[in-house]
Amino acid sequence: MDALAVALLLVAVVAPVLVLRWWRPAWYWMAFGIVFAVVRVLVRYRSVMEACGLTVPPPRWRLTLARWSKREVPEWRAPRILRIRPTRTGLVLRLRLRPGQTRTTSPPPRTGSGTPSRCTT
Repeated sequence: MDALAVALLLVAVVAPVLVLRWWRPAWYWMAFGIVFAVVRVLVRYRSVMEACGLTVPPPRWRLTLARWSKREVPEWRAPRILRIRPTRTGLVLRLRLRPGQTRTTSPPPRTGSGTPSRCTT
């Protein structure tokens, strides 16, 4: 009987969420989607920044302090998230770049047709 009760409870919780996602996507986004998206960003953020080459090594003085105090060597640093702002179409992140991290200011590469490419590699 316990398995049946758990299954019914699961259906009673999941079914309205799926119906809400189908009938009212904006409501679903405001109720559940934002939470899932923020958790996904916070969990994957560091590895994505490392893959994009946006991490910088710790300053030499921190490495020296770690060696003198026989502590663990500090890790490479990713840009710091200052604010996560949910919008109708997704999330907007405001980042603080650390010294040595740069953002590219060159225009996007052009394709043969004269229109900018949407590839962000």
